Amino acid sequence: MNLQKETINHFMRHFNFPTLREVTKITGINTSRVYRILKGGEMKLTEFQTFCNKANRPFFPKAHSKELSLSSVLSTSALADIEALIEEKLKCHRFLVAGVMS
Repeated sequence: MNLQKETINHFMRHFNFPTLREVTKITGINTSRVYRILKGGEMKLTEFQTFCNKANRPFFPKAHSKELSLSSVLSTSALADIEALIEEKLKCHRFLVAGVMS
């Protein structure tokens, strides 16, 4: 199952399988757009984030579960080192993307 389907399923269970109108009210996304998403249409990133936020679901569940297991094994300083490394990788990625976009 792909991440979008997992997120929609989680959202639906979280809100006890709401109607189309209720999903629209909860998310603030247009009714026809919600209908297309629920029928398998591809979500925009902002829509994906909305569904995740409303259902208290992390954007990247696999990374979140790894984070939880790492926090039980590694020291605080080791976790800080990993976090700094990830931040540095993200900065490099943003720099490269900005260079491509220019």
